[in-house]
Amino acid sequence: MPSESRLEKDKIALSKKPRARDFLLIPLGCLIRSPLILLILTASLGLFGWIAYTGFNWDVLGLAAPKFQDWEVSANFDQISRPSNESWKITYEGKTNSAFSGLIRHITPIREMGFPLLTHDILVTRGDYANPELVRASVSNHRFAWSANGVDSVSGSINLLHAVPQNEEIYRALLTVRKGDWVRITGREIFSIEHFTRQGDLAGTWVDAGCNSILVTQIEFIEPPAE
Repeated sequence: MPSESRLEKDKIALSKKPRARDFLLIPLGCLIRSPLILLILTASLGLFGWIAYTGFNWDVLGLAAPKFQDWEVSANFDQISRPSNESWKITYEGKTNSAFSGLIRHITPIREMGFPLLTHDILVTRGDYANPELVRASVSNHRFAWSANGVDSVSGSINLLHAVPQNEEIYRALLTVRKGDWVRITGREIFSIEHFTRQGDLAGTWVDAGCNSILVTQIEFIEPPAE
């Protein structure tokens, strides 16, 4: 037989009125017991796993991709505009192409307001710079840094490319590049990109600071050099 104190507790519990918060938590409790939440969690884990695999080199399922179909491009790819909107002027360092080949130690999309032409930061390395045991390398805010691990001198090359894909096909190819790939990237090196408003006013200028902006015209996956 329940004790008197137990009966009193039961009376108190029954006398409590349900709160609005209790009603709000009912759908959550149902959802937790539903297979739908398991599907959402599984899909979320899969998405985050895929993003981690790509090294965050993705364009949010196309939502952050450049709108190539909206651009009007001059024959020399030095004037780009959106009809009745902003425009860009590209000044090149020369008329010949440059090629950068080596191990990719970093690749991430560029999301720079006013410069949708620029799509990727790509760190291309060769020689000692391609060996993480000899050289530490990092990229932040479109700049790279490196330091040697206990060696007096290093040899090879290291270049941070700011990529402007020539077309959507090149852009899609850049999205397939992963850290650890060996590639050759070819194109014309860019000195500056000027951004103009719809009214023709200068809105900003992109200029390299020790890196290599480049109009990418070709990208190839290559074999690593024989040791």
